[in-house]
Amino acid sequence: MKRREFLKLGSNLATAAVLGAQGYKYIRASYKDTKACELPQGSFFSVSPVVFDLIMGFRWLPGPIRWVGIVNNEVIFDNAYSGNNYGYICSYNYAIKKRSKETFRFVVLGDSFTAGLELSKPWPERLQQVLQSRSEKRHVEVYPFPIDGGGLLNWYSVFTNQILPEFDFDALIIASWYENLNREFVVYHSDESYMYIKHFAKDQWPMSKEAFEKVRPTMEKLFKVLGVRELEQLVTRVRQEGKSTSVSVDHYCRRWGPESEVAPQGYEFSTGNFVNRYSAERLAIFAEIIDACRKRHTPVIFCAVPTRQGLLRIRKENVALIHRTESEGICSHFDLGYFDGYAAFDGVGAKSIVDLYWLKYDSHWAQAAADLFALRLAEWITAKKIIPPISVRRAKD
Repeated sequence: MKRREFLKLGSNLATAAVLGAQGYKYIRASYKDTKACELPQGSFFSVSPVVFDLIMGFRWLPGPIRWVGIVNNEVIFDNAYSGNNYGYICSYNYAIKKRSKETFRFVVLGDSFTAGLELSKPWPERLQQVLQSRSEKRHVEVYPFPIDGGGLLNWYSVFTNQILPEFDFDALIIASWYENLNREFVVYHSDESYMYIKHFAKDQWPMSKEAFEKVRPTMEKLFKVLGVRELEQLVTRVRQEGKSTSVSVDHYCRRWGPESEVAPQGYEFSTGNFVNRYSAERLAIFAEIIDACRKRHTPVIFCAVPTRQGLLRIRKENVALIHRTESEGICSHFDLGYFDGYAAFDGVGAKSIVDLYWLKYDSHWAQAAADLFALRLAEWITAKKIIPPISVRRAKD
């Protein structure tokens, strides 16, 4: 699935791409030229945002970078951010060593929901804030290493080549959206005109700058870079000329897509089911990440990051989703801590999910959902006593 594809919802969109069973939703629409009388639709950067990276696949540049999404003649997100000293979207820089033995550090693997490009505060930063406020005499750090558009293959590269050999850490959080375990290795690059993308199977991505330069001409255009002044002019024009439309809950429930796939009756997780669904190779590299943590007595928390359509289908049909059921099964098999991100939204009605907790037309969550996810995860971490008392840590050290 290409995240730049989107479906036409109104007469003002110039182009459309139907995503099979997922055709009801927008996913970060790519720039398309439109007629002079129409407002451009898509997602736009103010400056060149990323550069190729051998380990991560790409890293975010220092910025500031403005990121705007326009769909159906409406600005659905408008945010500014900068890459930190390691090229991740985070408001603070990372230190290799912890400041003291009393510091407890989480590292986080995730995708765009963890990066939070559309949000003023991604959920890992909110998690750090909440945990710190509830920790007495303990400094808590949360270092996110998200790969926007990436998944298990990018995580494996980041964890084995960057986190594990370089950083002090006390716990690993894996925040997995429904398709993260199946994604190929993603590579981005950008220039003054566009951000480009290309996907690779395991061990086939560029392992050197020379190899990258050979594949660079084959990368696809993804998002348009407009320039600071031009982007401001576009946003102003859209807000003056565009017209907001309401979207009903039923709009997102017309066709159930893969992100709300129901688990087969009697489904139970097994390594065989994992291999059939993903591959033996992916099972091996996932197990390698877990084994590395187990050898250093580091707890691993596996989180099922919910999808909007999955939450809506649960409310409509009271079904067991494969993403949710499989995530719990993975945790049981590998003896991981399981945080059910779907349960974090218990008590939130379907209309609220559509109007407040997710971005309009977009598959990504809004600030309210990211904050709620972080709060519930902090409560779970506290209840499970993942962060031990200082006396226990001192005895161990």
